[in-house]
Amino acid sequence: MRHIDELKDVKNVNLVIFDVDGVVIPFGAGVIDDGDKIIYNMKYPSKNFINTVRELLEHTNVAISSGRNMLVLKTMFSDLLAVESNGNKFMIQAESGGRISCGCDEITSTKDSSFIRQLSEIKERLKKINHPAITGFEPKESVITMYSSERIPEVDELLKEYPHRVFFTGETYEVCQAGVDKGSGIDIMKELINSDSDGGFRTVAIGDRANDLPMLEKADISVSADPNHIKDAQYFIDSGGRLPGEILAEKLLSLFKSK
Repeated sequence: MRHIDELKDVKNVNLVIFDVDGVVIPFGAGVIDDGDKIIYNMKYPSKNFINTVRELLEHTNVAISSGRNMLVLKTMFSDLLAVESNGNKFMIQAESGGRISCGCDEITSTKDSSFIRQLSEIKERLKKINHPAITGFEPKESVITMYSSERIPEVDELLKEYPHRVFFTGETYEVCQAGVDKGSGIDIMKELINSDSDGGFRTVAIGDRANDLPMLEKADISVSADPNHIKDAQYFIDSGGRLPGEILAEKLLSLFKSK
């Protein structure tokens, strides 16, 4: 991997996608589920990031991509909802590609009703596992997200019974429909902004965990926000205590302005 300082060319970059947790907000924004109510411990992007994205939209489409549900993401990024500039749009990819918002439109990528029904079955089985590392479930439509501070053998064995895409992020277990991920979400976003895929349209994506890999593999320019976890991207960011998403946004804006 090359350092992000070596990135020089943003020609035909028409879509930039930022992962959220650990990239544009600090880790630690979880949920507490006590059965009767759910409490969100939410974190918000900085004003610097919001303002930089507003400037970026003058040059390219911008999206944020997360495993979180759409309502939470729209709350976190309310200052950018439906923002358009110079023909470019701000978009949200939620539930690891399961739902996508573009302007005032929102679509689902998960269209298999039997999968949705099976999610309820899996969730009920997971709720019966009593382990101190499990703190609850984040409400979602097309994904199961179970917060756990560590991997749990009993959970791993249960989830092996199903053909779905399953991964552990370090904070959560995620159960998703096979074939629906952050990479397939890029294809949908490109369709929504009427992109031409003949080589005149390039994407930049930054991520830091396993659920970002399909997105980074699909992107034309991939950036690792955490080289300890993502080792095969084209570029990496050594953040030095800053949020890597802010560093990338500022870097891209500088390159666009210098064109």
